Amino acid sequence: MNEATEAPTFQSNTGSSRIFLTITNSKLVRFVSDWTCGEEESFSDYNIVNFKIASINKLKVKVNYTEVRYRTNQQDYKTFDTILASNFIATFDCTNKTDANTLDEEIEEKTNQYITEDLIEACFSCVAAACKTAFRISKEEH
Repeated sequence: MNEATEAPTFQSNTGSSRIFLTITNSKLVRFVSDWTCGEEESFSDYNIVNFKIASINKLKVKVNYTEVRYRTNQQDYKTFDTILASNFIATFDCTNKTDANTLDEEIEEKTNQYITEDLIEACFSCVAAACKTAFRISKEEH
């Protein structure tokens, strides 16, 4: 959604980019509109991103949700966090496997070497695999 804007989503003294990832699902993304990247200061290297989410009730649109849905609980999220970290460690071949801050820095350094599309695919695969392992699939009708 950010390709139409001229303002980068990230700016620092080392460069700028239009990379901005918002994790959502296929149901919600249909209701996002007016995506803009502001140029006002945000006290970080990231510019403020604004968008609107339309009220589903006002649109009166029936959405057929065909994606996988998971049943979750608090313990499942703890399992998910552990598996996700392991997946990132394996995917990015990290040497530090215990300290979260150092691991975060190592992953950030390694991800800078990726082409954007390949990085997104690698991250998506890590998240999808963690979901499949940590959560049960909902059998409810969507």
